[in-house]
Amino acid sequence: LVTEVTSQLVSLARQKKIDLGVEITLNEANILGDELMLREMLSNLIENAIAYTPNQGIVTVTLSKDMAQNVKLSVTDNGIGIPVSERTRVFERFHRLNDSAGDGCGLGLAIVQQIVEAHGADIEISDGIPNPSFPSKGTSVSITFKS
Repeated sequence: LVTEVTSQLVSLARQKKIDLGVEITLNEANILGDELMLREMLSNLIENAIAYTPNQGIVTVTLSKDMAQNVKLSVTDNGIGIPVSERTRVFERFHRLNDSAGDGCGLGLAIVQQIVEAHGADIEISDGIPNPSFPSKGTSVSITFKS
């Protein structure tokens, strides 16, 4: 599912010359859930990363297991970043960052959070990949599906 959804967004990334990659470091990852909702979640995360990453930037989708053998999905970029003070507010419906460069209406991450919660998973925002063009360190959105 991760490679499928990411592949569908390659043309969007190419428009901005963004290096969109997938890193899967596990043999198998089975998650009990709604495939349509998980697709929507992945699409929203990857599209956001592309939208808020500058031309010739980097977006990486990673699928791995943590120390407790939980499946962990991360979408990491070297874009404008999300300030620590805004990291909980971005999950509110219609909330957008000041000076936001994207065209969205502030629903993407709210939808993602609802899907994450419906699957009994946890979501966290942290710094991503440093980019000398911005004072921030990019963004990494990680979702942990409990085993």
